[in-house]
Amino acid sequence: MEVENWANAIDCREDLAWEKEFSASVSALIQELANPLLTRPLSEDPAREWRPRLTTDSDTLRY
Repeated sequence: MEVENWANAIDCREDLAWEKEFSASVSALIQELANPLLTRPLSEDPAREWRPRLTTDSDTLRY
């Protein structure tokens, strides 16, 4: 529920912008996270699917 609430708070903000390269993906992700009843339940599986869409080869995040 915390992720859903966070995404809803972000979704309604018009003063935020995303890097052009990721803008469409981030917007789609925020929509999905804010509306799990309309899209799909929040779980690790969607998170694993989203990660490659939101990273670049130069990212050094390790999970």
